[in-house]
Amino acid sequence: MGACSGGGTCAARGANAYQSILCQPLPYKRDGPRPDNSDAVQGATYDKAKHFQATCLFVQGNPAVSLYESVTVDVSNMPPDTTFTIFFIELANKPFGHVEYVADLHTRDDGSGEASFQAITLVAFAADNRTPVTSQDQSGEASGIQLEHLGMWFSSLQDAQKALNDNTLKGTIFDGGNPPLHAGPQAMTDGQTAPVF
Repeated sequence: MGACSGGGTCAARGANAYQSILCQPLPYKRDGPRPDNSDAVQGATYDKAKHFQATCLFVQGNPAVSLYESVTVDVSNMPPDTTFTIFFIELANKPFGHVEYVADLHTRDDGSGEASFQAITLVAFAADNRTPVTSQDQSGEASGIQLEHLGMWFSSLQDAQKALNDNTLKGTIFDGGNPPLHAGPQAMTDGQTAPVF
C-alpha cells in the first residue's frame, strides 16, 4: 500500500498479513444540517474554520495468528496542546451505539500528534451477558456488537469550548473519571457506513 487519498498521505508501515489505512479529512461535528460534501461526516454542520484532519489510521495484525493488532492514529491541524479520547464505536455517527475507550492522544504545539497502542481491534466487540446477542464481523456471525469504527472526542469540555469558540457546547460521556459529562464533543470520526476495521 502506498499513498492515501482523501486529503491525507501516509505510507504503509511494515509488512504483515493484514494492513488497513484510512485517510479522510473530518470537520468539527455539531448538530444541524450540512451541505453534501464528500469530505464531511454525515449529520453535522461543516465549518471550514473548524476543519480538523486525520492523516492516518493504520491497523496492523492478523486475528487468525496474533492476539492483538497495533493501531496508530496520526492527526494534524488539530487544536494545539489538547487531549482527545479515542474510542472504538459501533456507529460512526450519532448515536454511536456501543463504544470502547481505547486510548488518549495529546497534540503538540503545532496541532499534530499521534497515538500508538495495541488492542484487539479487528474483532473488537461489546457484549452484555444479561442479553447475549450476535452480529456480523469479517468472518460471519460473531458474539456481541461489533465495534468497527473509530471516533475521537475532546477530553475536556473547557478545551472544546475554547478551541471552537462556543460556550454553549454541552458535556458528553466520552472520557472516564469525575465529574460526569466532563468530555467535549466529537472531534473526528471515520464517517463511514461500512466497517473500517
